[in-house]
Amino acid sequence: YPWIFFAELYYSTGLYRGEDSVERINIEGDGVKPFLLSLGLKYFFSGYVFLQVSDTVNLMMDEKYIKNITQFGFNLIF
Repeated sequence: YPWIFFAELYYSTGLYRGEDSVERINIEGDGVKPFLLSLGLKYFFSGYVFLQVSDTVNLMMDEKYIKNITQFGFNLIF
C-alpha cells in the first residue's frame, strides 16, 4: 500500500478549430503528434499525503516536441 507504481500512454493526432478553416490551427501545438510514455512511483504517508517521482519520454523523439521530462512532487490533498 504505501508504494504505488503507475504508467500512462498518451497519443494525440491533433485537433483543429474547424475542418474547413483556412488557418487550421493545431490545438496540440505546431503540428506535432506526440506519443508519450510516463512511468512513476508514489509513496503514501497517509491517504492524503504522498511523494511522487515520474519520468515522461516522447517515444517518437520528434525534434519539435519534448523528449524527456522528470518530475518530483510532494502532494497534500485536502
